[in-house]
Amino acid sequence: MTVFALGLNHASAPLDLRGRFAFTPDQLLPALHGFRQRLQRVMPEAALLSTCNRTELYVAANANDGPLLVQPALEWLAQAASERFASLLQAWQASHFDELSALAGL
Repeated sequence: MTVFALGLNHASAPLDLRGRFAFTPDQLLPALHGFRQRLQRVMPEAALLSTCNRTELYVAANANDGPLLVQPALEWLAQAASERFASLLQAWQASHFDELSALAGL
């Protein structure tokens, strides 16, 4: 199992860009369903965190699929926010965790 996180926060993006990626509580469940449908061949586990200062997408998948999911995840986020994909690459921060390194941090 591998986990990666994509994050946009006050240090990586200006307020207007963060605002386009903010999800209200009512939008979270439909957004996650849309993300899972887009990646249904892999069926990752996913969590979406959205606050006033950050939006983070966490995805858990098989170790072989994890690296292949980062670009589709960013593309989905761009589509969800009606934003150009290229502008995301500059602002979104990615983190990758494998099963062993995640457990070592406990």
